[in-house]
Amino acid sequence: MDLSTVENNSRFTLNPNAGYFFLNHLALGANFNANFEKVGDIRTTALGLGPFARFYFGRGPWRPFLNLNANYATQRTKIGSTSTSANGFSWLGGAGVAWFVTDNAALETTFGYSSTNFKGFESANGLAFRLGFQIYFDWYDAEKMGIRKR
Repeated sequence: MDLSTVENNSRFTLNPNAGYFFLNHLALGANFNANFEKVGDIRTTALGLGPFARFYFGRGPWRPFLNLNANYATQRTKIGSTSTSANGFSWLGGAGVAWFVTDNAALETTFGYSSTNFKGFESANGLAFRLGFQIYFDWYDAEKMGIRKR
C-alpha cells in the first residue's frame, strides 16, 4: 500500500496478493492492483487483476524465491470534463526473499523487471523493487518446508 500527498498531488496504491501452496516450494495465486492518482486537474484510476507463481528455495523462515506475475489492467484518465480509458497488460519477473513470520504469512521483497503496455499509450518498462506482505491460505506441508516444527 502506498499513500502520498503533496500540495495538489495525491496517490493511493493497493496491491494485495493471495496464494496457495499446491506443491512443496510452489505457490500459485492471484494479485489485484488498484491505483488512484490526482495530479492537478488530472485524475487517473488504474485497476489490474491476474495470476502469480512463486517458487521458493531452501528451508526455514528465510526463503529466497523466483516470482512471475501478470495482470490484465484497465486505466481511466480524466482531465476536466474529458475522459479517456485504455486496457492493457503488465507483467513482473524477478527474484526476492521472504521472511515467514507465521506458517501462512511472510514479509517479502522482490527485485525484477516490469513492463506495462496500455493500448494507445507508450509502454513503461524498467527495474522494479517491491516490499510487501504475503498471505497464504494453506500450506502444502509446512513441516517438510522447514517452517513449522511439531
